[in-house]
Amino acid sequence: MARLVAVFRAHRPGRLEPYPGVREALARLRMAGVRLAVVTDGDVDVQAWKVRALGLSAFFECVVVSDALGGRAVRKPHAAPFLAALEGLGVGPGRCVVIGDRPEKDVTGAVGVDIRAIRVKTGEYQRAADVAGTWHTAADFPAAVDWLLQK
Repeated sequence: MARLVAVFRAHRPGRLEPYPGVREALARLRMAGVRLAVVTDGDVDVQAWKVRALGLSAFFECVVVSDALGGRAVRKPHAAPFLAALEGLGVGPGRCVVIGDRPEKDVTGAVGVDIRAIRVKTGEYQRAADVAGTWHTAADFPAAVDWLLQK
């Protein structure tokens, strides 16, 4: 098992493609003056590599990998990574919105620190039920951004 984990962590394809429309939606947010952060769980090196391989690093002022804050014990929905993102952006929770695909991690974690949360129905969690406190549900990230920019 340890060898399999080592192979997984060492794998570095040259490029990863985000979901369709994500790059353009991030650009629209930046053009609107929105400051952006990423909150993600997992091995610090693997997650940092993924952000670079997706070619999205330039969009974010702050990248928080929960494992860097205290290992698996502070993975979402723990408050620590969300609070670190607020600190990294220099804003309070009332000025933030989390957009995520995992209701029990992204939405629950955001709501737990008084951040509004938009749930997107993409990826392996698209059929998961919304959780209490979900501010809005959208089909995908670009649709969430469209809705948010209209508010």
